Formats: sequence, structure tokens, C-alpha cells
Amino acid sequence: MNSWKRLLGYLKPYRFQLGVALVAMFALAVTTSLYPVVIDLISTSLFGGSEAINQVVGSKLERIQDGLSYLGIQTSAAELKTSLGKNLLLALAFVVTIKAISQAVRFYVMGAIAQRVVADIRKILFDSITRQSQAFFGEQGSGFLVSRVINDVAQVERAATYAIPVLVGDVLKVVGLATICLWQYSDLALVSVVVLPLATFPIIRFGKMLKKYAKESQQKLGSITNRVAETLGGVRIVQIYGREEYEINRFDHESENYVRIMMRSVLVRAIQTPIMELIGIFALVLTMLYARWKIDSGAIRPGEVIAFLMAIILMYEPLKAIGRLNGIIMPGLAAAERVFEIIDRPPQVTDDVSAVSLPRMSNEVEFRNVSFRYPNSDTYAVRNVNLTLQRGRLIALVGASGSGKSTIASLLPRLYNVTEGEIVLDGIPIESGTVASLRNQIAVVTQETYLFNDSIRDNIAYGVPGASDADIETAARAAFAHDFIVKLPDGYQTMPGERGVTLSGGQRQRIAIARAFLRDAPILILDEATSALDVESEEEVQRALEALIANRTTLVIAHRLSTIQDADEIIVMEEGAVVERGTHQELLNLSGTYARLMALSEV
Repeated sequence: MNSWKRLLGYLKPYRFQLGVALVAMFALAVTTSLYPVVIDLISTSLFGGSEAINQVVGSKLERIQDGLSYLGIQTSAAELKTSLGKNLLLALAFVVTIKAISQAVRFYVMGAIAQRVVADIRKILFDSITRQSQAFFGEQGSGFLVSRVINDVAQVERAATYAIPVLVGDVLKVVGLATICLWQYSDLALVSVVVLPLATFPIIRFGKMLKKYAKESQQKLGSITNRVAETLGGVRIVQIYGREEYEINRFDHESENYVRIMMRSVLVRAIQTPIMELIGIFALVLTMLYARWKIDSGAIRPGEVIAFLMAIILMYEPLKAIGRLNGIIMPGLAAAERVFEIIDRPPQVTDDVSAVSLPRMSNEVEFRNVSFRYPNSDTYAVRNVNLTLQRGRLIALVGASGSGKSTIASLLPRLYNVTEGEIVLDGIPIESGTVASLRNQIAVVTQETYLFNDSIRDNIAYGVPGASDADIETAARAAFAHDFIVKLPDGYQTMPGERGVTLSGGQRQRIAIARAFLRDAPILILDEATSALDVESEEEVQRALEALIANRTTLVIAHRLSTIQDADEIIVMEEGAVVERGTHQELLNLSGTYARLMALSEV
């Protein structure tokens, strides 16, 4: 119920449109309810003539006058008789026209509101996901997150599009038609009213079952989406290692789990509709038997029976829609709960209430007794690290895999918060500043270059959205990327494909380096930035990096030790701790861990 109330809260910005839709729903309910009355009068006039119609008016004139007075229409008995006798077909045409217009308005306006509400929810959800810390993405598979944004929100959309028109429009129709039946045809209506409460039991019972199956099916669908995303992301490895059949079987397993849950839901829906129809038919049969007895006794007219049966028929569709309500709303509410779980999850890395904008770094970044362990881990990935990164100096981190190099590089831009100790920028703890002001001072080039499926121009300008074409070209030239870019079919407007698949590894890397040039940040993180380049390109980029590194604080994560021999300081790490530090020659003279790593790299 809380999810439902929360979903209704998203309607507030669209109060006016909702008001228009509610007026249309009310008009639709009123005109639908008038159908049986008009048909009663027309059938009586056709089969009984003017005398019969006058008799009907005479017998029920008081009720009709009371109803018109309630709607603000005042008329005399004579005027009512004349109007009914002469304008029945015109009245029917009027009712049909208003009904059609109100139905169209209701459908369009509610559809538009639903689309806007769902767009708002999807935007808030995506905003929440993109602001989460790296720990969150370690816990959640990308496929599960895609399922939240696409599949779960689609379920919410379906529920939002369906629920309000049914809860308001169809309920009003049923109430209006039931009122007409009880007011004009009370004898016939009482039979049906006795039977209809039987329909409430299957609605409640099946609704609980459908909500349960809806939550389970959404979880299984998330597993399927995650399986697809993971397989497609690593399809090259899958094919090289000949694991297509294995991945197909894993997908089939996930798919079968989803099908099993959905079959249970389908079974409930398959049973629900016939049961509702059987209850309705039972009520209709009883009513017709009763009506036959009343007609034979002269207590009611055939026109009343026709009108009443029309009212029952008109009630069938809205009652059927109400019966289906659980089958649509419950999956939507289950999906909404999953969506709100992420929306309500606060990011682990956030600005403190008193956070200030950090000034541009001018001197140094210092790690002071920094320790860190990943969420749900008892082992420290980094232990008591003390490190000073001075402006204009290049500091290299070396060590075996898992030694903590990448963790330190992730702590600097606050992709994670330190567990113990602090990182200080020009004397100011970075956690006392805003995340944006810190990250604006950092550029990064990673070993696995990530390019977006956007133009090369926009990929270079990713960190500086308002950059001019001239600045972008200057950065590309500095990274020795301009020459190959202009040879591409559309030059800087060329689309590199998902993850830059249409470019070579060296080309992707140079675009990433151009992106770092354009960023012009005082802090630079290089994760073996030249490892994907050929010999000729590597020499060019090394010269470009020398210019980029000047007067900047540069942290290099080194895998190829030959690339960092000229570093101002080399930090050697083992199991999260600093075990050696010094220049290349100083570390070789120690004959310790660094010397051993160098010997291994030369083998």
C-alpha cells in the first residue's frame, strides 16, 4: 500500500491534466449509465406507441424529475412528456456523442499522464543508480540494473496506465449503472445484487497470489537480463574458448525458471476470468428467470427487462476490468517496490552537510595512514599507507596483482571512502570537500579504454562538454590522434561503436589520452596508459605524456616496469602495504621486491 501511495504522489505535477481526465471519466460514467434509460424509453415507444411512453413517464415522472433536479435541470411534467416523446433519438445521439468524446479524452489524457509519470520515475531511478558508489556496482550485476530501469519501470507504466481509469472510470460506470438499476429497475436488480458479492472472494484471493508471482517473476527476469548482458559483454572470450553451448545452457536454465513462475501466474489468471464470468452468468440467468415471471404477472414491462439487461451487459466490461485489476496492479506494485529499493538507497559517497568546494590543487596530495577494506570483507585491501604526491612529480605504484595499487587509485577520486586515515589535498581532507570539486581536478587514462557510442568528438570532450572544436583538435593532436581521426569516414563525427569496437586498441587509447589532455586537470591517474599502443605510437604518446605530466601530480599504476624507470618515486606494494619506496636505481640497489619484479619482467 505504501508503494501505491507513493506512486500516486508522482501525479501531483499533473493535477490539472488529472482533473481533465477525471471530468472525462465522470462524463463517461454518466452517459454510459443513461444508455439503459434511453433504450427503455425508445423500445417502449417503438413497441407501445405514445400512449405507452406517456404511461411510463406518468408512472416514474417523480423519479425522473428528482434526478434532473439533482443535475440542476428544472422542468414541468408536461415539458418532460413532450420532450421524451419527440426527442428520444436526438437524446440517444447526444448521449452517444458525449460518451465517445469523453472516452477519447480520458484515454489520451491518462495515457499522457502515465507516460510522463513513468518518465519521471525512470529518470529518478537512473539518477540514483549513476550516483551510487563503486561498492553498489560490485553488489549488483549490470543486467539486474538494466532490468530495473527497463522491465520494472515498464510494469509500473502498465499499472499506472491501467489502474486509475479502472479504479475511477470503471468503478464510476459500475456505480452509475447499478444506481440506475436500483433506482429504475429495483425488482430485477435485487436478484443480481445478492449474487455479485460472491465475486469479491476470487478477486482478493487471486490478487495475493498474483502479487507473489509478480515479485518472483521480476527477480527471474532480472537474472535473464543479467545473463544476456554478461554474455554479450564477454562474447569474444565466449567464442574464443568455445563456450557458446555452456552460455546457451545457462541462459536456458534462467529462462526456464522464469517460465515456471509465469506459468503459475498464467494459471491463476486463466482460472480467475472464467470464475468471474460464471458468477456473472449465474446472476444473469437468475435475473432472466425472475423477469419472465414478473412479465407474465404484468408487474414489469418488456422494455424494462431490455433496459436492465443492457445495463448488466454494459457493466460486464468494467467489472471484467476490475477483475483483471489485481493481475496488472500487483506486478506493477511489486516492480515499484524493487524500483524504490534503489531510489531510496543513499549513495555511500556523498557530500557532507558542511562540504565546501575544494580549490584547485597547487602543492600536493597526501595519504595519511590510509587503510581500506571493501564492503562485506574482513580483509584490508590497503593497510596504513602513507604517500605524498607532489605537484609536477610522477609517482608509480608497482606490485603483484591484488597488492592494492588499483584500490589506491580508486580512493583518490573518492570512488570509495577510506576506512581509516585520511587523504588530504593541500592540507584539506578531501571528505570535507564536495565530490564534484575533487573529481573536476582529476583526469584518468585506464588500460581498458572505455569509449561511448557517441561521436569521437564527444568522446574526447566527455570531461569538458562545452569545449570548442579547436580545443578538441588541439588535444587530439597532442595525443597523436588527429591524423587517424581525420582519415575516418566522418572524421571527428565518426561513431566508434559500442565500447569503440570499430577502432584498434591503440586508437582507442589515444582518444582516451586526448580526453585527458582536454580535461587539463592538475591530478592525473595513468593505468598503464601506453600498454595498448604499437611501438611507433607508444613513442609519440610518451612524448605527449611528458608534456601532459609537467607541473601536474601524476599517479601511475605500472604493470610494465620498463615504463616507469624515470619516475620520481616508485612505491612497491605487497598485500596492501608499502614495502619499498625510492627511485628505480635505489630500489634495484636494495635487491628486494622491486629487484625481483624487474628480473621477472625481463625474462
